[in-house]
Amino acid sequence: MKIIVLGNLDGQVEKAAALVDNIQTKKGAFDLLLCTGKFMPPSQEFISTFQTELSGRHTMPVDTYFTDSSEYSGPLMNTGNDETISFGKNLHFLGRSGLKMVKGLRVAYISGIDSDILGTEVWSADTSSQYLAHYFVKKDIEKVLEQYK
Repeated sequence: MKIIVLGNLDGQVEKAAALVDNIQTKKGAFDLLLCTGKFMPPSQEFISTFQTELSGRHTMPVDTYFTDSSEYSGPLMNTGNDETISFGKNLHFLGRSGLKMVKGLRVAYISGIDSDILGTEVWSADTSSQYLAHYFVKKDIEKVLEQYK
């Protein structure tokens, strides 16, 4: 399996699509694109336009799965379920945390920013009963480790 990994797109999905097209032209077809870091745009003013564009017209040249650590990922991370969220063709948000099979590959992921910087009370929070915005907590790590067993 051939995989491309990109980090910190900062909302520049079209630029990433062009990059992947260029790489595939030179190196042949890839099976998967994984994006980590800050996937969403760097400011609130672009979020609604960005989400509309993703849902409507973006098509990635290869199956693309992403996590996000931007401050605008909170609503995506706190949907209350563990299902992958799709944005247009070939573009999928993995979710808050977990382990998923993606095209036959086991992918462990955690979205967000480490809440340990906010203190022990937040770090030990229950993700099912509290809105934690774009922070991951101890339970998110435990969830990945438990699913990995």
